[in-house]
Amino acid sequence: MDNVQFTNEWRPPRFEPQTPKMVSVLMKYSGGLIKNEKQATYVLIGFVVVLSAISLFLVFGGSGPQLPPQEEILRDTPNTPTSL
Repeated sequence: MDNVQFTNEWRPPRFEPQTPKMVSVLMKYSGGLIKNEKQATYVLIGFVVVLSAISLFLVFGGSGPQLPPQEEILRDTPNTPTSL
């Protein structure tokens, strides 16, 4: 039992940063156009910006057909009373 030695050396576990799933999928299916994580991140940010711009346009800029003013509607209706 005299051969047992204890050391107080503690080393924290090493964690390698992992590539995010969306970035790795984009790099895999890009056909070689996107070569590293930085390019994939820029493409994803650009995609989000474009989708945000389209959404804002549809919400605020894409107003539907304009309804005529109320006076115009009343003027165009005939003055004949309807009897049932």
